[in-house]
Amino acid sequence: MLTRDEAVSFARSAGWASRLPPALQESLLAAARLRTLPAGSRLYAIGDSLGPIYFLARGCLAAEVSPSANPPMKSMLLYPGAWLGEGITASTDRRVGVWATRKSAVLSVDAGDFRRVATRDPELWRHLALLALENHYRTMGLAHDLMIRGGRRRLSAILARLAGLRDEVVPDPLVIDATQAEIAEMANLARSVVSSFLQEMERDGILRLSWGAIEVLSPRVLLGRVEAAA
Repeated sequence: MLTRDEAVSFARSAGWASRLPPALQESLLAAARLRTLPAGSRLYAIGDSLGPIYFLARGCLAAEVSPSANPPMKSMLLYPGAWLGEGITASTDRRVGVWATRKSAVLSVDAGDFRRVATRDPELWRHLALLALENHYRTMGLAHDLMIRGGRRRLSAILARLAGLRDEVVPDPLVIDATQAEIAEMANLARSVVSSFLQEMERDGILRLSWGAIEVLSPRVLLGRVEAAA
């Protein structure tokens, strides 16, 4: 079982907080509390009041958005090393929902504790803006993947991103917690087309398909398909 000290040690070595000045990092992580999430439990939902900022120390989180009248849908997977909830000081409710796809552990820093640290060292606000930029670039990368024209190449790009191959800390093992139907929605492809492509990748030894999950066996080959000419 992951301890708080282990989670804090990981946060010091990887992700946004690892780039904070040492004294500021120490102050922020001293206020962090460890929270365990059973598979399927929500960290927060769309419409919730803004609350803590979180560091994912173990497991996997799924994010959903609902920017229109369409129902919310899974749109991104987050792996250990990710920080989220940087809208901690905004005046609006949460516009993203997050839940655990498997047993997970997060460090949380409450808004009040965050403000107390920032009052002592206002430099924390600039670093919070940098975290917002990091997560903005993550979503822009996903948008870029969705603009790829070829279906096979676009699916490969989405799979690489869902597996965490674009992340600062690459997960181990490389398991995507998503059904084929969810992947088809995220890649904007017909489910039958996605099923055919996935079976082809499994025959080629790139993936292993299972119920509700996909394991990436050959990440270099998968990335090679993304980088190949359309």
